[in-house]
Amino acid sequence: MKAGLDLPAGERDDDVIRWHAKISVVWRKWQAMAGDNPPLTRCVAGPRRDFDINLDGMAHYGLLPDFLQDLRNQGLSIEDFAPLFRSANDYVEVWERCEARAAALREQTAV
Repeated sequence: MKAGLDLPAGERDDDVIRWHAKISVVWRKWQAMAGDNPPLTRCVAGPRRDFDINLDGMAHYGLLPDFLQDLRNQGLSIEDFAPLFRSANDYVEVWERCEARAAALREQTAV
């Protein structure tokens, strides 16, 4: 914490100390978001509304690239993304197995 004017002897500004502790955590996280990729273009809706994944969360599907970039900036490797990027294919494979099992059950009950 930066030192300002000296407080009178025996006096502490506990509110300032408490807020400094809270804000320092947020500030460190904000600084950690500086990744090695160029920043993405801010998503806007009209002249008055813009979206920031760090402030608004996943407000709409268009913020997915921002979310993925945020994860990279937090230290996830490309390998960490593999389950996410193959999840659609995994879903289709599970669906195909379910369809095959349903067909087998229909054949058993038809006999």
